Amino acid sequence: MNRAQPPSRILQYNGGNWRLSEPYRWDDSRLAALNPPKHKKRLTFMRTGCLVFGYPSSGGILIMYPTLVDLQYLSLSRFEPCHSSPDVKDEDEFCSRMRRIGAGWWSSEKMWAEAEFGLREKTPKEKEKLVFGWPGDGSGVWVLRYLAPDNVPRNFGMLDFAMSMSEKVHIMRSFGAEYVEEARMAEFGISPPASNASTRGGANGPQSKDEVYT
Repeated sequence: MNRAQPPSRILQYNGGNWRLSEPYRWDDSRLAALNPPKHKKRLTFMRTGCLVFGYPSSGGILIMYPTLVDLQYLSLSRFEPCHSSPDVKDEDEFCSRMRRIGAGWWSSEKMWAEAEFGLREKTPKEKEKLVFGWPGDGSGVWVLRYLAPDNVPRNFGMLDFAMSMSEKVHIMRSFGAEYVEEARMAEFGISPPASNASTRGGANGPQSKDEVYT
């Protein structure tokens, strides 16, 4: 005999706030309603900051709180919400770019929300904080890696105020960032950009890893 699942509650986003819904029972129809197949949200603004979402074809979801430099890297507006690409190849490429700036992978948005808002204990992998900075030459990447949120420097918020990838890398190095060559990028779950152009030009500044510090 099949036994009904116990009632559960989820976090819902409404009017700039996350809140717990009324208890209800999970079933496939409710899950489908929460994750519509088309026009999925890409960039959502809240009362403080915003969230970026990516939907890899391999499954799951990528979620991150972006900085100004992250939005520049992803070619997203600072002021206009938008939706994901209906093209699978384009969406996978966008997800690769999200990975290159530290976005975390989750099996579902529900799993992310429960961990983010303290409804369950985060796993060691979920607690890990990765920050990447891409110099303009494209031959490597600067990496900051912290095993838990409490391990970040007290002035870590400086990264939120970087105005370019050049400034971001400069701040990262002051925190002790490691320079990782292309051959080691897979250790951090990322791949090199398809073209140097993705990290060159405009506000992104430097043309080599050394130029960042001049």
